[in-house]
Amino acid sequence: MHCAKCKVKGDSKSHFVCDKCRTINCSTCAELALTEERCIALKERKLIALCLGCSADFPKTVQSDKHYSEKTESLYKHLEQALEKLDAQKRACKELVEGNQRLKIEVQKVEQELLNSNTNVLMTLSQERIGRRHR
Repeated sequence: MHCAKCKVKGDSKSHFVCDKCRTINCSTCAELALTEERCIALKERKLIALCLGCSADFPKTVQSDKHYSEKTESLYKHLEQALEKLDAQKRACKELVEGNQRLKIEVQKVEQELLNSNTNVLMTLSQERIGRRHR
């Protein structure tokens, strides 16, 4: 198979034949044939190549599938990293909340001990006053 434009020889994985005009297209030339506006419209329909002979739309080509799978894989890696960071932050927040709850319990215990201690001191002082009056 030879591309109609660049005359590069290739197999059925990198070259394809247009069903309408039977022109042989290589994926690189077919993708380069796109104008910017046409490219945007075609990508919305998941079509990213044009026949060099009749400008018919083609589904994603082998080369572009690889390109998009690499981009998709890269995006997945970034998403996984972001999720890992979020999980780490979630764990850190959970540990902070648990630590905060433990501190609140400790503060309540200390407050209760201080209250008990103050009560004991007040009772002792009032007993001493009562004892002084009776002397």
